[in-house]
Amino acid sequence: MSASTGSVTANLGSNVVVTGGSAQTITKELTLNSATLGGSLNANNQRITSLGTPTTSTDADRANRMGLIGAKVVGTCTNNSVLRYQSSNATWICHTPISVYPFLSAGIAGGAGSAWTNMPAATTEFFALASRRLTIDTTSFTEARLNAGYGVVGATNAVLGLQYSVDGGTTWKAPNNGTTNKMSSVTITLGSPAAPQSKVTAWFTLTSEAKAADVLWRIAGANGDAAADPTFTNVHVQFR
Repeated sequence: MSASTGSVTANLGSNVVVTGGSAQTITKELTLNSATLGGSLNANNQRITSLGTPTTSTDADRANRMGLIGAKVVGTCTNNSVLRYQSSNATWICHTPISVYPFLSAGIAGGAGSAWTNMPAATTEFFALASRRLTIDTTSFTEARLNAGYGVVGATNAVLGLQYSVDGGTTWKAPNNGTTNKMSSVTITLGSPAAPQSKVTAWFTLTSEAKAADVLWRIAGANGDAAADPTFTNVHVQFR
């Protein structure tokens, strides 16, 4: 006991109340102004009520304050993840939402698509049209992938890739390695198999420069033979 503070420290041990060698249940109320657990706390299927307003990220919070029903998932979510409810077992799981941005969202009736006439061999902007570019805030994204549907195949080695620019379109770079005047090394092949096809690339990590507000994005193609005319029904990029 401390005379200066009026506090009392007691070592209660592992069995606070023992009768006949067996630990007993405390039925009286116990008020603790502060406590630190040395191990896990088993609530024995009882409620912990009247939680205060949390002030740090590690504080517990009331379920109704978060609008949650069911049980939350055990574990730590990754960057940009959200909690998604699944009714099969009444739990919340970590989920990373995908944002989709279309460069070409609809094809010609009948699925033939829009043709890239005489697709060139050199790395060239999609359809050679600056109007297909998109300005996207990619600050919160870490990965991207490209998806395209085509109705007619291109040259044997023809590919589509992704490029970005942070100077208004003066300089274009590959978003997965930052190489100037190159497109993403992860590409969609257009020479096979026979059309129609819908293809999606693997996810690739964005460079730090590509993760910013108001980044300019465009689709680029390469390895055409200036003769084949591949057609596209849709082309879009996905971020997460």
